[in-house]
Amino acid sequence: MALLCFFENTYAQSTATPDTITIKFGNQSKIIMHVSDSEDLEELLNYDFNGMLQDLKIKMESSEGSTDYIKIEDTEGARYLKDTVQLQAETPETDERELTEEEEKDEKQDRSLVIEAPGIKSKDRSKSKHSFNVEVVLNNYLKDGDLSGTSSETYAVKPFGSWYIALTSKRKFKISGPLYVELGGGVSWYNFKMEDPQVMILKGSDNILFEEAPNSIDGQKSKLTASFVNISFVPLLDFSQGKRKKSLSFSEGPVKITKYNKQGFRIGVGPYAGYRLASHTKFKFSSTEEEGTQKDKERGSFYLNNFRYGVRFQIGYKGLDLFANYDLNPLFESNHGPKLNAFSFGIIL
Repeated sequence: MALLCFFENTYAQSTATPDTITIKFGNQSKIIMHVSDSEDLEELLNYDFNGMLQDLKIKMESSEGSTDYIKIEDTEGARYLKDTVQLQAETPETDERELTEEEEKDEKQDRSLVIEAPGIKSKDRSKSKHSFNVEVVLNNYLKDGDLSGTSSETYAVKPFGSWYIALTSKRKFKISGPLYVELGGGVSWYNFKMEDPQVMILKGSDNILFEEAPNSIDGQKSKLTASFVNISFVPLLDFSQGKRKKSLSFSEGPVKITKYNKQGFRIGVGPYAGYRLASHTKFKFSSTEEEGTQKDKERGSFYLNNFRYGVRFQIGYKGLDLFANYDLNPLFESNHGPKLNAFSFGIIL
């Protein structure tokens, strides 16, 4: 009860009932109370201020980052009374008649308690934050920087059938103000599904081949898959100044908490690099010579570059994050395949 004792001492030293009571503590902190008369001041002494501040502290520590605003509403006005039973017993019974509905409403309003704590910020106990993300997006490739340049080729891929999947572990470090750095590491899979399912992907003696299957074969699906282990380094500007309203409650009683957590717009761009782990082709088809559907799966390098490196762009707002990757180096080795640069774009889950 150190805070309450200090409050009582501050009042005792005053020669008259003050309109405003200021309690200073710590380095730059203070509590300001506006009191209209001495009766209201005496009423304040019946409340447990330590309990109020403890509840505020618990809610601040449970929030992520900083908190703009915390509001505690107690419509009964009895949550923080030091001894509700004793106060009720000491109340003189001057009027035993039943209160009207309007009088009950007025009394309930008089007893209601509202604690507002604007501008309270919880300390960042950690300079970094870890997250695990799943990226399920589309991938394609450009020929000489042009997407339309591949549409008429045999190696053209389905725009909405080629998927890029990544599992990534990330750690976000605060540098200063809104500037952060996000380090990531994980695995990803390129899946290039051919636009023409009749095209077979073969490894020739000196280059990769995209050839039409014989007429006796009915192609149903043809794709090239490559997996990579990756790392990324993305500087971010995170302007997390928006507000999100959350309703919480204490286990001890029916108290409504209104909390506003900061969140907002963020944007970043940075490099990434990867090393190929494995690759394979899959050709699904049916044949006039044999019944049923068959699958032909072959593993190999298919003249894919072992390394990939490029630029990653990220943008987000509130709970939505989008990204785009663009490989600066070609997908295939020089002079062993078409000059194609892979890219992917989509959502971060």
